Amino acid sequence: MSRYTTYMIDVPQGGQHEIVECPREVVVVLVCDEDREQFILVKQWRAGAGKELVEPVAGYIEEGETPEEAAIRECREEIGYEPKELIYCGKFYKSPGWTNEIAHYFIGFDLEHNPLPQDEGEYIEVVRTDKFPIELDEGTDLSMIAVAGMYASLIRDPNAMSMR
Repeated sequence: MSRYTTYMIDVPQGGQHEIVECPREVVVVLVCDEDREQFILVKQWRAGAGKELVEPVAGYIEEGETPEEAAIRECREEIGYEPKELIYCGKFYKSPGWTNEIAHYFIGFDLEHNPLPQDEGEYIEVVRTDKFPIELDEGTDLSMIAVAGMYASLIRDPNAMSMR
């Protein structure tokens, strides 16, 4: 059973357009290591791309959670650390041409080891990089949320990171 609804809408210019309604918003957390010298990203298989992508910690906001609570939980599940400082960077439509899904972006600092079990079927590899914009090995594919998250964090606070 899908948690998404697809429907057609009338567009102002005439005609119709298909929309995928996403019932839950997501969080994206760009995590910086303890010394604020590296980004901590994750590599995981993504069905839409049909391969592994590198991206920030991300996941759905569960019912009853605030975006901040979801951000902390997702960090604990995906990288095993809890950010003690979260800076909210704003919320953005992920792909407004076809969906109403909204993502809340955060930067996470001051990590404390405090893991939670990963979601069933989730196999995540932690990736660390000190490059901005992200420069990874040739052949490494990035999720667009990685790029958007990094730029959102810099727009929010250009001095938040002491990245080299």
